[in-house]
Amino acid sequence: MSSDSPLRAASQIVEENAINESSSWHLRARVLNGSIILLISSGFVGAMNLIYNFVVVHALGADRFGHANAVYTVLLLLGSFTLSYQILCSKFVARSQSLPEKFGIFRMLHRRAWYWAVAISLTLAYGSGLFSQYLNLPNRHYILLIAIANLFYIPLGVQRGLMQGLYEFPRLATNFALEVIVKVGAAAAALALGWGVRGVIFAIVASTVVAYLHGWPRTRSPLAQSVSLPALQEGIQASVFFIGQMIIYNLDVILVQHFFSATLAGVYAAVAVIGRVVYMLCWSVVNSMFPLSAGVESEERGRAVLGTALLLVVLIVTLLTLGAWAAPSSVWHFLLGKNFPLNAGGSYRGLLALYAASTGIWLLSVVLMSYEIARKIGYVSWLQLALSGAVFVGIYRVHDNLHDVIMVRAVLMIILLVLVSIPFLRVQLATRFPWPVVTAPSISSGVVKLRQLSE
Repeated sequence: MSSDSPLRAASQIVEENAINESSSWHLRARVLNGSIILLISSGFVGAMNLIYNFVVVHALGADRFGHANAVYTVLLLLGSFTLSYQILCSKFVARSQSLPEKFGIFRMLHRRAWYWAVAISLTLAYGSGLFSQYLNLPNRHYILLIAIANLFYIPLGVQRGLMQGLYEFPRLATNFALEVIVKVGAAAAALALGWGVRGVIFAIVASTVVAYLHGWPRTRSPLAQSVSLPALQEGIQASVFFIGQMIIYNLDVILVQHFFSATLAGVYAAVAVIGRVVYMLCWSVVNSMFPLSAGVESEERGRAVLGTALLLVVLIVTLLTLGAWAAPSSVWHFLLGKNFPLNAGGSYRGLLALYAASTGIWLLSVVLMSYEIARKIGYVSWLQLALSGAVFVGIYRVHDNLHDVIMVRAVLMIILLVLVSIPFLRVQLATRFPWPVVTAPSISSGVVKLRQLSE
């Protein structure tokens, strides 16, 4: 095989994916194909994460599981930067026409991601004592370990964005799967050695580093072009979108860790696991929809992509919510351990179903907002950010029990879905039922003369 074969193969991928847009059916098929690949991977990742959480709960108990989950949630909050770079890289790579330009985009965004990663990790390390005190953690070492993981986690988003923009969905799926395999394996080994919470967090660091090393582009482009992107406007949009998203996704866990006892915080962390499974599966649909939405110009074909994605999300959310509600308590006792205080915060099955449903409602909004961001510079991201602030205020004011916390989240997510849906419904109604256009009658002959009154 010649030395330029990998470059030629990558160029072939780009050419095949840059074929002029065909029918809406073809786009639906591509969304389904990418979604199925990522759904299989996400199903595997979700199952492994469930195994990971159940193993950690059994080994640590509710109290220390709450500590480990809260620290991991800090990393997920910082994931707003990771996902911002992923969606930016995916959008620009999907729109560019040549392979050198695509790699020029990757190199520029990757360098910027490292600047942010270093700055944020240093901030975490400097304020580790304060963060640990707010989260009721026993020491600052947990936050220091997460600072190391963050160094690789933010640039990893650029790598995944390149895979996504090139429609390399199998490799992207493999990257997600490899990350969770390392996390589960390293956590199991650390717990077997008696390392406790610190060992679990070390496993998270190891999985992030391995995913970063695997995500490095296999094809080098020595002809990478210097690119100039509308980075300020696009970057602000993506950052606002994912900051709001990560706040909604993770803030409740942080606040419960602060307000409630360690036992109740551990119970809530176990409830939130179902929300993370729902998020992972639905986000795989968004991952496959986004580059296709960004790459098509026809509004009709764009709606075909959106409709398919919404249908898949509704199906996923419905199945998981019903499954969480139908599972008997004996199943959860078996998975979480006989000594786990299952109903300490109320009916565990009820909390699970409510949390899954509220997460699903929010994810429908995420699909609509992602579509708008892919098609144009939209401003719904600011709406989500405002609602995330409302989640913060709402939980601060209403947190008598765990059910109240989830209800605050659910009500606000319904409001967000209604507000985000209004512009799309207007467009659909205008398309299906256009208003008749009334034109003024024209004068085809004759001359109209304007006379002064004096005449």
